[in-house]
Order: sequence, then structure tokens, then C-alpha cells
Amino acid sequence: MMNKETIKEFLKPSKWKVLVFLIFLMFILYEAFFVGLPPGGFFTSVEGVCDPNGEHCVTAFGFKFNLFITSIFFSYLISCLIIFIYNKLKSEK
Repeated sequence: MMNKETIKEFLKPSKWKVLVFLIFLMFILYEAFFVGLPPGGFFTSVEGVCDPNGEHCVTAFGFKFNLFITSIFFSYLISCLIIFIYNKLKSEK
């Protein structure tokens, strides 16, 4: 079981945790905006508007804010875990 000090150290920001977090965040944003996530990603299609001839259709996209915030949170936790494991392995040597 982890004590309170270990949890504080685990979640405490450091330059390496922030760097790994930013790498994860850039990857998530790249996937969301350029590659496109599968249904259930950050964006959801909203009913499109078409002219009567059906030639010009505009589809609106909604943004799933809660999913984006959750992804940021988990990215930070993963970066903390990576740095925590690295520090533990480094201290054992």
C-alpha cells in the first residue's frame, strides 16, 4: 500500500513529467485533428444542413469536452507512472 507521501511524490509535477505529458498530449491532439478518431472520439457528427438540391451539404461537428478532459487527466497519470517507474529502476542500480 502506498502512503500519502508516496502519492504526493507520484503526482507532484516535475520537468520530466510535464515533458512526457506534453508528448502524450501532442499525440492525442494529432490523432484527434489530423488522423481522426473512431466514433466515440472527441468529435461527434451533428445533423448536417443541405440545400434543396443536395449539392452543398454542411455537417456540423460537436466537441466532446468531457472525453477530452478525461484524456488529459489519464495522460498525466500515465506520464507520472512512467517517470515513477523510471526513478524506481534508476534508484535500484
